Amino acid sequence: MKKATLILQIFLIVFFGTASISLAESNQDDGEITQIVLKVNNPEMYVDGELKEIDPGKDTVPIVRGGNTLLPVSSIIKELGGNTAWSSKENKLTINLNERSVVLWLDQKKAMVNSVSKTLSTAPTVIEGRTMVPLRFLSEQLGIKIVWHGSNQVISLFYSKSGVTGLWFEGNHFEKVSNTVGRYHDGGATYSIEYPLAWGNPYVIDKFYSANSTNNLYDYHTVFYSDYKTTITGDVFELEPNETPKQFMERTGRTVGEGYNSSGIVYSYADVINGKIQDADASYTFLKIDVADSNPTQGNVMEEFILFKGYSVIILKLESIAYYQKGEFDINTIPKQNEFIDKFLKSFKFEEGAGAAG
Repeated sequence: MKKATLILQIFLIVFFGTASISLAESNQDDGEITQIVLKVNNPEMYVDGELKEIDPGKDTVPIVRGGNTLLPVSSIIKELGGNTAWSSKENKLTINLNERSVVLWLDQKKAMVNSVSKTLSTAPTVIEGRTMVPLRFLSEQLGIKIVWHGSNQVISLFYSKSGVTGLWFEGNHFEKVSNTVGRYHDGGATYSIEYPLAWGNPYVIDKFYSANSTNNLYDYHTVFYSDYKTTITGDVFELEPNETPKQFMERTGRTVGEGYNSSGIVYSYADVINGKIQDADASYTFLKIDVADSNPTQGNVMEEFILFKGYSVIILKLESIAYYQKGEFDINTIPKQNEFIDKFLKSFKFEEGAGAAG
């Protein structure tokens, strides 16, 4: 399918010396830490940044019943280094992980944890032929740290054989500022930014780039907002030795393309950058619209707000849809566009020593 690519790039470079970001050293070896990110009603999970199926070949999704998240756990336990065994004769599931053992029975609230009797609030059950287990009970008994992002129904699991994780994004990287606004603190790149609480709290996918064969010092991906057609994310990269911001833009394909027309209006970013981010070494915006010939009335949009500080590159991104109206693409038709600019980007600021890199 032939596509026309409309690209707008405004070079808004503001140099204020060569100050570099201060990064605190992590006292944890995250090579021993496994993170799994799940979402209710989604059959896939991120395992250390790599997208995998929760229940391979079955499309089974986590569900919420009686305030408890239920899902198949065999693949999750295997990813953490454990194993499971099913006894059809006794309707019994045995789960082993790092010298801990949990035994569960279908439709019973009784469990045995290292031979000690425990009581579940919700019993394991079979749904559409798959054995579904209460995740929180299992996590607590196996020493898996669980963080529930209720507003967007995302679950982050953290596990280490030593029992110690301590990554900066284990649920303590955001705070409530008011009844409508939250603030995210990035402990790797030392910046903060505010977001509408209606978006849900941001969550971090660890090792996102190494899992996708991309060299990145910080190696994590922050999701601020996500629905079926719009995502708002944040990424941090490192400049190569002696690389300038302009060279980074060219190396990563963020260049002006042929086919750009004046319908791409992003002038409002200029005020945001020049008026608010005074201590950035350099700053750019980048807009790309891909239009398929089969549907020329709309295009897939990627808007980026790119900041350079020392060797660090922070990219705040909105990906969504724009519609062609009255002979041009109307940027104001992009979902979340006004919030992205007025309530998100304008609140950005660098913070010295915000936390240890993940």
